[in-house]
Amino acid sequence: MSATLFYYFQITSTLSAVLPLALGMWVQRREVRFRWMLSFLALGLFTDLLGWAFYLSNFSRGNLVIRDIYSLLEFFFVCGMLHAVVQSKVVRRILKYWIVVLIPLWVVGVWWIEWNVVARTTSQVVIAFASGFAILEMVEKSDNPYGNWLFWVLLGFFFYFFCTFFFMSLIATQMGIQIWYLHNFVNITTNLFYFYGFWRTRNNQSL
Repeated sequence: MSATLFYYFQITSTLSAVLPLALGMWVQRREVRFRWMLSFLALGLFTDLLGWAFYLSNFSRGNLVIRDIYSLLEFFFVCGMLHAVVQSKVVRRILKYWIVVLIPLWVVGVWWIEWNVVARTTSQVVIAFASGFAILEMVEKSDNPYGNWLFWVLLGFFFYFFCTFFFMSLIATQMGIQIWYLHNFVNITTNLFYFYGFWRTRNNQSL
């Protein structure tokens, strides 16, 4: 992929968050988890836009700092959302303990990049596993899980964190460098999952 095409692909990836965010604000569900999800999307979009501002002003340190902070908040939010949704006591316990373990790992990772990688990749595995488990629970217990916005959000979580773990495991290899642009495709697809879930909610406000 050429540098110019990659640049515009990244911009598209950033702006793709506008779709579910705008639709979610229009739907205006009163459910607390729905509003938290919108806040999460708004925070992600703000972080990306601020990152672009730092990138264009050659302030690389600021870009790294805000993305490190956002990654921690992202893991906290997703773990909290999954903890509130999943029914399995074992999975809930794993999520609770991992949140406690993640804080010191993240602090150490600020100075030692190796620990930062450990914290990120392990979090991706935990979240992908918990998301997949929550999806299976929803499919088993609901006659029509596909009409529930939460199903598509969970699917987005699973898809994003599973794929991100895959890319992170290859990032130091030549293959990882060559296919890294696909991470933008993953981000766009995830936001489309969110968008579709919000759209289904628009057509079924009782869920």
